[in-house]
Amino acid sequence: MLFPIAFLSFLFSAFALPHGSKRSNLPACDATWRKCSCPSGTFFQTSTSWIIYPAAVEDVTAATGNFFETAWFGTSPSQILGEPYTPGAKRILMGELPNAGVYPFTEELTMYQPLPNNQGYHMKFQMGDTPFYFNTTCGKQGHLAGTWDWVDVHSVGPQKTYMMWGIYACFSIVYGISSDSFPGFFANLRQTSKPSMRVG
Repeated sequence: MLFPIAFLSFLFSAFALPHGSKRSNLPACDATWRKCSCPSGTFFQTSTSWIIYPAAVEDVTAATGNFFETAWFGTSPSQILGEPYTPGAKRILMGELPNAGVYPFTEELTMYQPLPNNQGYHMKFQMGDTPFYFNTTCGKQGHLAGTWDWVDVHSVGPQKTYMMWGIYACFSIVYGISSDSFPGFFANLRQTSKPSMRVG
């Protein structure tokens, strides 16, 4: 199964906002979450998605916290390298770019931090094979200069777990996010979670 690589459109209330490509004295975009400047030919796009699961944080962590086990959002790696909770781990996923086709993409884990008392985790990862150039169906060359992700999962009650997924990218194509896949997201999570986990 494929997923839209640019912004992983599997959560609700998410949107991408293109920002102006005006040059400034801002630092180049990287894994540090701050105001930044994208390379020439690309512009800054961002998305933040969140959800409250009606499930215990231990169950949500078990279903979503392993960097290599991604079936819960609709795809699985074709190749993995390293350990799933150790920075430097890599996964290769097949991604579909708008008006361009399907390509393998490498994502690299840059941080995994379990929260105390099994109350969730923080995870950061980024695109590992940048810059990436591709041809679009209209003949133009596309450019994906990088993606950087932050995931926050933590308990907000005995059977309530908050999950936030933030991403920003330097991309040459405007890529919108749809909430249409939200029902499918729950279905995928149900299939990959342990039997005791009640979702949705």
